[in-house]
Amino acid sequence: NCEFAVNWYTKAAKQGLLYAQFQLGHVNYMGECPHNYDEAFKWLSKSAEQNYADAQHLLGVLYIRGDGVDKNIEEAIEWLRKSAEQGHVEALEVLTKLANTIGK
Repeated sequence: NCEFAVNWYTKAAKQGLLYAQFQLGHVNYMGECPHNYDEAFKWLSKSAEQNYADAQHLLGVLYIRGDGVDKNIEEAIEWLRKSAEQGHVEALEVLTKLANTIGK
C-alpha cells in the first residue's frame, strides 16, 4: 500500500534516516505513488547531501529533466559526478551520454 509506505518513510526520513529519505524521494518521483516532484526533490536533496550515491544519481536526473526543479545541466553534472565517483554505474552512463550530447 502506497500510503502506508509513504507514512513510514516520512516518519523515518524526518528523523534523518538516509535510506528513508532516498526511498521517500524515489516513490514520489518514480510513480509508485502519485508523482510529487516537489517532495521528490526535497527528500532526494537531503539524502544526496549526505553523500548517498543513489540519491545523487536521481537528483542529477531531476536537474536534467526539470522535474520539481528548474533544468540545470551544470548542477546535474555535479550530482552525477559525485555519484559516479562512488561507483554508481548508472550515473556514469548518464554522464557519458551528456558528454556525447554536449560535445556534438
